Amino acid sequence: MGPDALDAVAALAAYDRFAGLPEVGLRSEPLGCDTVLRRPTAAGLPARLLTDAYLAAFATSANLRLVSFDRDFTRFAGLPLLRLAPVPTAS
Repeated sequence: MGPDALDAVAALAAYDRFAGLPEVGLRSEPLGCDTVLRRPTAAGLPARLLTDAYLAAFATSANLRLVSFDRDFTRFAGLPLLRLAPVPTAS
């Protein structure tokens, strides 16, 4: 992610600030998440996409919409996805 990437300590501090906001709620892993996760992994999903597969399985099994800029999420059938596109910046 380049020079702006946070180290682990700074990333956890940012997470703590975000999670502490009153408008942010954290969900427990939904029932069935493991089953949904195993579908793409059994189909030969590349290891680099395992985190994406988990997030897709979490959203699908919790009946949540996943919002991301990442095109890789389009490969997960049945995933309620809102794929955002970056806004071009003026040069």
